[in-house]
Amino acid sequence: MSVGRICTRYVDLADTEETIQAAAQRMEERKVGTLVILNPAKEPIGILTDRDLVLRALSHDATPCETRVGAVMTRNPRTVSEAAPIEQALSLMRSGGFRRLPVVRADGTLVGLISLDDILSLLAEEFAQIGSLVEKEMPSRAESARLSGQPARSEAEHPSPRTSIGSGGRDENRPMRAGELMSQPVVTVGPEMSLAEVARTMVDYRIGGVPVVDPQGKLRGIVTETDFAAKERGMPFSILLLSQVFSEPVSGEAIERVHREARTTAAKEIMITEVITATEDTPVDDVARLMLRYDIDHIPVVRDGALVGIISRHDFLRMVVGATEPK
Repeated sequence: MSVGRICTRYVDLADTEETIQAAAQRMEERKVGTLVILNPAKEPIGILTDRDLVLRALSHDATPCETRVGAVMTRNPRTVSEAAPIEQALSLMRSGGFRRLPVVRADGTLVGLISLDDILSLLAEEFAQIGSLVEKEMPSRAESARLSGQPARSEAEHPSPRTSIGSGGRDENRPMRAGELMSQPVVTVGPEMSLAEVARTMVDYRIGGVPVVDPQGKLRGIVTETDFAAKERGMPFSILLLSQVFSEPVSGEAIERVHREARTTAAKEIMITEVITATEDTPVDDVARLMLRYDIDHIPVVRDGALVGIISRHDFLRMVVGATEPK
């Protein structure tokens, strides 16, 4: 299936010279998290997300009514052709750690936008249909035994083969483990690091979550994009409040307070301390279930309490790409 078949055709735009306050207001009004910036030829030259507005603005002490979109947008974004197969979009997202890609025509002009969620939702639906078809088509053990004239054997005597996407030569008769999928080395921050520095780290490494570790390498917590929205914990620079700061006229004193709090608040003050973790031997299937059950995007992998890796939804994307790329 081609990218053009599933991409979103209606895309909200922004201009490099407009303020991030105006851009945030448009996001709020349109209920979208992404704006694309075009040149006069209608070719994408930048992309601005709600994540850019929050993390980049915090990390650079941006003033909403003065800072231009061009200063915080992601420049020269990777694009994908509307005629390209979905596998190509998957590969681009994997290689660059992107969540969204502008979709373009053969002449480079914008057609639409495709997101990681668009693709994973489609793949999940297709895998479910394939699994259902296989179950219907495969005879039961008892039926197979009857046809072959051999006695039926139990699951323990004759376990069903378990396949794993992108096994890369691994024994497919056992499930893939977290240690085979996790990313390492892991970008981390210390408990005392300021949230302005945490935001800058997340922007620089294009990550949506960062584990907090002590000097001994023990996992103490995790900070994600969502934690910058911890209004219930009294954080004055929460995403919710920043949206209001960006889209509504406020005093310079209020804006300075946001940046002052970001510089003086430590990671340990907003990090999640009850972290859902896995070990290197945890089956990948179980990791996926944990992500779904707790609605989280990152699961640290630990060994005796020490951080050894991390699994994100992009790692599952990498696993899917491994099954679609030529061997």
